[in-house]
This record gives sequence, structure tokens and C-alpha cells, in this order.
Amino acid sequence: DRNLALILYDYTREKDAIRLARDFRSKEKNTALLRRDERRSLESYVEYGKKTMAGSILYVQKNHQIQMINLLTDEQKIVKSRD
Repeated sequence: DRNLALILYDYTREKDAIRLARDFRSKEKNTALLRRDERRSLESYVEYGKKTMAGSILYVQKNHQIQMINLLTDEQKIVKSRD
């Protein structure tokens, strides 16, 4: 489902990731949460997202940034998360 957004998060940012997922779901966006295993590369999650036909990954990072990755175009951007 290319409308699927994967929300990947560092374990210290779980509450923020849940809040973001709740917001997406309230807008009827198909969303899945994944806690990042620090032993796995970000690229492995990108590959997983592409295999599952997801449209995007939003990576909620411990430095209070969100890395947005479009899995269709490979375009990426970083935004500051709200605190």
C-alpha cells in the first residue's frame, strides 16, 4: 500500500512516535510503528519499506529531528520535531 507511512523511532522517542502515528491515523492515513534496532542500518529499514510497498518512512530521531524519506523517489528531508 503506497499510502502506508512507516514511523521508525529511536527508543527514547517512543511517545513522540505514538503521538505522530495517532495524528496520522486521525486523518485516516495508514500508519505502522517500528522501533529502531540500533544494530540495523537505516538503509535496511528503507529496503524493508520498499519491499512492503510503503510510500514513506518518517524516522523520529533522538536528536529531536524527523527524517522524512519518500520511498518512491528516494527524496529525503529533515524537519525539527515539536516538543
